[in-house]
Amino acid sequence: MMASKLPSIQESLPSHRDLYYNGGWHAPASQEYRETLSPGDGKIIDRVAQASMEDVDDAVQAARQAFLGWRSTPGPQRAACLRRAAEAMRQHAK
Repeated sequence: MMASKLPSIQESLPSHRDLYYNGGWHAPASQEYRETLSPGDGKIIDRVAQASMEDVDDAVQAARQAFLGWRSTPGPQRAACLRRAAEAMRQHAK
């Protein structure tokens, strides 16, 4: 049996390089991006957003607001949502 060729790192990475919170992608407040390196060869893989304290505060505030609705959601509905999320992750892992 012949082994299939693995995709390149660039083909495997998500297309977004910004910060994800509050249901969307956000450029970092500082506009700062940082190089991320391959642990295998030390070469630059890409540049990714560097979160500042302002970005963290915005993300935490968004999470707090989302939790207000989540905590009032009935358990069976929350479980169904988590099952759908798990299934989506399994599909994207293939």
